[in-house]
Amino acid sequence: FNNEKRAASVRCPTLVIHGVDDEVVPFFHGQRLLAAVPEEYRACPFWVEGMGHNHIESRCRRRYVAVVAHFLQMTAPPPPAPGP
Repeated sequence: FNNEKRAASVRCPTLVIHGVDDEVVPFFHGQRLLAAVPEEYRACPFWVEGMGHNHIESRCRRRYVAVVAHFLQMTAPPPPAPGP
């Protein structure tokens, strides 16, 4: 996959989640992917210590949900004003 090249074209908030011990897609790929996203669209990454390529969302559920919820809260548009 040529994600790093495509990341330069991103024009929306982007959260990168990557297991530090990933043996399928080495961790440095996640770091390079984040660096390729334009700075104004980079969210604080979620580098998951002790995790590999799979199961971050189930084995680190609380932290995963907290990180994703925070990202969504910070990037979601404001709710519409109440109508008349």
